[in-house]
Amino acid sequence: MPVVLLSWLWLARVPEEPTSRRALGSGISTVIQDLRRAVERRAATRLDDDFRSGLGAWRGEAKWAETWSYDAAGFVRPGKLALWVPSLRLADYQMEFLAQIERGGLSWVFRARDLRNYYAARLLVVDEGPSVAAALVRHAVIEGRAGPRERTPLPLALARASMQRVRLEARGSIFALYVNGQLVAHWADERLPSGGIGFFGEPGDRVRLRRVTLSHQDDLLGRLCALLAAPAADKEL
Repeated sequence: MPVVLLSWLWLARVPEEPTSRRALGSGISTVIQDLRRAVERRAATRLDDDFRSGLGAWRGEAKWAETWSYDAAGFVRPGKLALWVPSLRLADYQMEFLAQIERGGLSWVFRARDLRNYYAARLLVVDEGPSVAAALVRHAVIEGRAGPRERTPLPLALARASMQRVRLEARGSIFALYVNGQLVAHWADERLPSGGIGFFGEPGDRVRLRRVTLSHQDDLLGRLCALLAAPAADKEL
């Protein structure tokens, strides 16, 4: 990849159609375009939203925004399903968010192609008290039809008064869930190969959501490529 980057920088200085090198220019232009596409594909993508600027980057069915609300501290409370529009172009990524479960559970979606096709997950509080056990409930929605729900007890306790740091990693057909830095579940599912993320609240849930970030190829090489060209996932559809 470093050789590709150096070649891209060098070739970018060569006129694409010099009069004296018309035949060679066409070939060089093709090489430049191929190198640029390679850099775009390897560029890092990082998205961040703390909800303080509103919900303009989110999309749902009619009047979905009327079901979402903010509390006095600026935390958002999800309502009907809303998808994060910039994330819909991605396939493999790491999503991380901060949230507090006051009652019920915390629900989100990933690999969401649209509002009718996505994976849904719910971090569910299963015991009462200051420190409670938890479970993961997940299912797929394909063409608007919800599949069977799979419930998995999680090897951790949650404190209601604390913010929970949740991280989901999606790589190909493999998924891994971390809560407060601890790996609590992993599974495989091939039905939805790409798609973004979103949040929703089920009846009776009371959740406060503070921040969500999403990253892809966010390493040194990915950041270097991002300086040279916008990530392919960030371009307009």
